[in-house]
Amino acid sequence: MVVRHGETVLFQSDSAKGRRGWRTDGGKWGVADGALRQTSEQGCCLALAGDPSWTDYTLTLKARKISGREGFLILVHRGDGCHTWCNLGGWGNSSTGLEQQMDGDKQDVGPHSDFNVETGRWYDLRIEAQGTHLKAFADNRLVAEGDERPGQP
Repeated sequence: MVVRHGETVLFQSDSAKGRRGWRTDGGKWGVADGALRQTSEQGCCLALAGDPSWTDYTLTLKARKISGREGFLILVHRGDGCHTWCNLGGWGNSSTGLEQQMDGDKQDVGPHSDFNVETGRWYDLRIEAQGTHLKAFADNRLVAEGDERPGQP
């Protein structure tokens, strides 16, 4: 995973160095086949990196679904009482969208697309955050776009 603000690299993970730079919350995390991997069936398992104050950045990563009924979540912003994520292959792997939870209230951030996640396939993912505007791409295909509500982190 790489996070850039313009040409400046804010964070870059290196699986050869294990989980260095990552904080985990819930689940069972490790490095397997050169990738950070979560193997438990527990819900709400997070691997976090970076600084919540970052704005106007591009996050790129590779992700693969190993098993399960859903795809995966990419957390975009996390702050006091407010979180925004891209849900790729959510809702029973039927669609993809951006969601924001603020003080316990969850709401879509823009429309859903019909993008779903294939088991075993690697995806090149990119999320662009510019102010409150977010765009999510899978293999260079725009799969979600929207604007966070006021009060985002």
